[in-house]
Amino acid sequence: MLFLHGFLGEKSDFLPLFEALSPGLAPSCLALDLPAHGSTPYEGDVFCTLEKTIFSTTPPPFFLVGYSLGGRLALSFAEKYPKQILGLVLLSSHLGLLDPQEKKQRLAQDLLWQTQLNHLPCREFLTLWYNQAVFASLKKRPELLQELFEKRAYTNEKELAQVLQQTSLAHQPYHNPMQLSYPLRILVGKEDEKYQSLYGSLPLTIHIPEAGHIVHLENPMACAKAIENFYWNLLS
Repeated sequence: MLFLHGFLGEKSDFLPLFEALSPGLAPSCLALDLPAHGSTPYEGDVFCTLEKTIFSTTPPPFFLVGYSLGGRLALSFAEKYPKQILGLVLLSSHLGLLDPQEKKQRLAQDLLWQTQLNHLPCREFLTLWYNQAVFASLKKRPELLQELFEKRAYTNEKELAQVLQQTSLAHQPYHNPMQLSYPLRILVGKEDEKYQSLYGSLPLTIHIPEAGHIVHLENPMACAKAIENFYWNLLS
């Protein structure tokens, strides 16, 4: 099982979730750092670097779990190699935009984030980032928010800005969740109003209680249980 974190994150973000998994499954789980994050360098092409990292880490078939950006990258990987995907779990990950106007707005938004990332001090940028409405549930979890600020310190803002540019949701094709050729589950926090409105009514969505957008850190126990049940059901 391979786990991909979100933008500004690192593979250690999944440690609480791994600790919540049963002893029989936890040893088979491995988290990877995305390009320009943690120990993975930025080599100019996010998708090629990630693909190389995945194939050099473990042989197929792949059971992928991705949060936010990590989930969207996992979707792109699965689209390219659908026959090598055992299953895919998306944690608060977007399936893609259909409306051209929404894509245009998202591209403008991501360009603004790139500019701010390149010119603002780290802590100022993080303050703006976590003030987004999608992270509203963190206001009820100040200790987690403080932990995120401490972990998210960075010095490679130009590389991170390039990652934002390449992986903008505006460039991502839409993936119809009911037409994929491999098993899929979407985990959405019950306190995540945006993603509840997007995917809350889908039959393959699992609702995580007492959690907002960062489901694996806000309620790792419930996430672990949902992932584990899905995994064992696929193998049975």
